Formats: sequence, C-alpha cells, structure tokens
Amino acid sequence: MEYTKENVDLLTKKIESYGELVLCYENDLLKAVLVTKSSMFGSPFTFKRYLIQSSTENHAANVELQLTSENLTSKDIFTSILPYTDIFNDKTVLGFTQWCITNKLEFVSSPTARKRKHGTNTRTRELYVLKKEYFANLAKNIVMSLPNHQNSIKELKEQGYEIVGYARKSPADQRNRLANLTAMVNRLKERSFVDKCFVSRVCLVI
Repeated sequence: MEYTKENVDLLTKKIESYGELVLCYENDLLKAVLVTKSSMFGSPFTFKRYLIQSSTENHAANVELQLTSENLTSKDIFTSILPYTDIFNDKTVLGFTQWCITNKLEFVSSPTARKRKHGTNTRTRELYVLKKEYFANLAKNIVMSLPNHQNSIKELKEQGYEIVGYARKSPADQRNRLANLTAMVNRLKERSFVDKCFVSRVCLVI
C-alpha cells in the first residue's frame, strides 16, 4: 500500500479497532505480527512495539526549542521554584544551596563564574533552563507522576497480574545494609503496591 497520510490514518484506525491485539515485530521491522497485549507484555523481549513518535533528530530539535541558556545564581533558581512547592519555605538561599549539594543535584557540579553586580560579587552558573511558559505543566507532570504510576499498577492488578518487586545492595558499604534493604522493600510496597519482593543482599550491577 502506498504511503500517504490518508492510508496512515486508515490503517491506524483499523489497528485500533483490533482491541486486545497490537501490532508488533520480533527481529525484523518489516515483518509485523499481531499478538495479544498479554503476550506482548508477558514477552517484551520477543515482541516489540513500533514507535509512534517523531525521530530522535526532531525530538532533539524540539528539546532545544524549549530550553534557553542563562547565567543564574542560586537565588535565581531558589526563587523560581518557590511558587511550585512549600518544602523550602523555611529555608534561606544558603540552606537551599546546601540541600542541593547534599542531594547531589546535577546543576551544582556546573562551573561557576564571578560576576560583579550592584557593587557585589555574585556567582553564576551557565545552565540550560526550561522556558517559563512550560513551568506549570512540568510541575503538574511531576506531581502526577506517582499517582499515574500507581493507577497503571492498579489496572494491571485488576487484570490479574501479580506485581513483583526487586531490591539489591552493592557490596561496597556494609553499614546499615539490612535497614536500607528493608526501607527499599517498604517503599516498593507503598509506592508500587508489589505483591512480593525479591532481595539480593549483596549484588553487583552487571
């Protein structure tokens, strides 16, 4: 069939009408197969879904359009997030900066430059920043991330799936190993509603 927008729309609607069947491929992108959703989710390394999104190049260009390069102080960053959270209400700029360092936020590793402004020296970092018109939507997505994840888990459980979690600790640090593993398991139960959880007390990442 010739590639046209009309044919794409026609075939997309046809595939959507299949309900529980989805279009996948195994090893060859040009050899499509129809399988049930349960088969696809049960064998994700065998059945792969076709991507229905823009190319990496277009995605990268789109990301660049949403970002802008700015020289920012810690105060600039601090004041920009205050409208979207109350966890820093009792902190000063210095306290906020220390919190970022303690939690290893990526931007604090960026090199700083001294800039004289209003008779005082200030430190700035050159950072790529999301444009302000996207702030509210990003904040909403962050807030809804956990509820959306939990809703998807609930839907799987309603379909009869058993949710299995996994936690591990690397061999480097022996202190508080049991307490850390227990905290991980509890977090999986609370956030991801796992029915059972497997644990590796000492395990290297492969």
